[in-house]
Amino acid sequence: MGEHQPAAALAGPALGAIFVATVGWRWIFGVNLPVGVVAAALLWRHRDAPPAAQRGRLDYVGAVTLTAGIGLLLFGLGGGGGGTSTDWPLM
Repeated sequence: MGEHQPAAALAGPALGAIFVATVGWRWIFGVNLPVGVVAAALLWRHRDAPPAAQRGRLDYVGAVTLTAGIGLLLFGLGGGGGGTSTDWPLM
């Protein structure tokens, strides 16, 4: 189940940026309401499930690297915070 986490970590900010650039940032709240209801329903359905038999260790280096990489990517896509266009050399 954990093999899809990096894909979600990359897809989430990308979809958010596309959403903000096309329909506006206020619609993010409208999209999150049905997603939250589905997530709550799934959690409620599996609330009594036994814990996983094997638990993995947290990959601190990977988590920091992924966070820094996505942060720098978003910083570069935002033009470094000073402009409205992408600063490709910064990328």
